Amino acid sequence: MPQTLTEITHSMTPRVDREAGVIHGVKVLGRESKNGREYSERALKEAAKLYDRRDVNLNHPPRDKAGAERPVEAMFGWLESVEVKDDGVYA
Repeated sequence: MPQTLTEITHSMTPRVDREAGVIHGVKVLGRESKNGREYSERALKEAAKLYDRRDVNLNHPPRDKAGAERPVEAMFGWLESVEVKDDGVYA
């Protein structure tokens, strides 16, 4: 049975190129976290360097198994063209 993937982004300007298999304009890190922390410009720039060319996995492991190996099918893609914008880091 073929599996389907639902694309959900929190970006205001995502662009999906299905033919190339690329989602453009994905917000990787917001300036403010859900728990109320606000990241400085310097922190966002440092984070952007760390996100460049990093793998993207589907789902998170359970908190009690945070360091557990993920199955190979969890690897979804990678980030590139990482940039800092006014409201966060995008790739």
